[in-house]
Amino acid sequence: MMVEMVEHPFLTELIENEDEMRSDISEMLELSRDVKTLYKEPELFVDRGYVKRFDEKPERMYPEDLAALENPVDESIIESLRHRIIMGGSYSFIGDILLSLNSNEIKEEFPPEFHAKYRFKSRSENQPHIFSVADIAYQDMLHHKEPQHIVLSGESYSGKSTNARLLIKHLCYLGDGNRGATGRVESSIKAILMMVNAGTPVNNDSTRCVLQYCLTLRKNWQDEWS
Repeated sequence: MMVEMVEHPFLTELIENEDEMRSDISEMLELSRDVKTLYKEPELFVDRGYVKRFDEKPERMYPEDLAALENPVDESIIESLRHRIIMGGSYSFIGDILLSLNSNEIKEEFPPEFHAKYRFKSRSENQPHIFSVADIAYQDMLHHKEPQHIVLSGESYSGKSTNARLLIKHLCYLGDGNRGATGRVESSIKAILMMVNAGTPVNNDSTRCVLQYCLTLRKNWQDEWS
């Protein structure tokens, strides 16, 4: 064994001139000093629903997908939803279902930068949002070449109309079609709602019928509404 170690190439191929070796090592050390230190993200430890960061107290984790709860009982679900509302998150996923709370308090105009966050992205890359539902349906339509269906349901004044308008706006953005045509579609939807909406004790602008929107995309992926 000792003979094999002595005859190993790592030892037999050593430079005989030690001064040359010292010079090479010194040069490497000098070069390493000029290298900028790379930022390293602090390590995270996850254990039984808590996340621990370096030199910080463990924090309770509140998943964006309620289906990921370890113990999905009423108390843990309500606590997760309460925490998400406090943190400004009106949306939560339950598997493939998007749950929307306080939808009528959500703003209806978003800048192009926000729309771009939900363009050809996986669901886990962003916070839960109605734009994510539109993006997933759009990607599935392109990939499978099959019609996609999105159903919005809920009690009166739960935000179905608000989310439907946001859904259509984002589909128009993803389709990247004629902006003038998109504007006319949105205006026509407003006109339809004026004819079918009515006031109720709960909602002054309640939709009194079932609305079905159909969007057809041409091969050049421009918007064509019917």
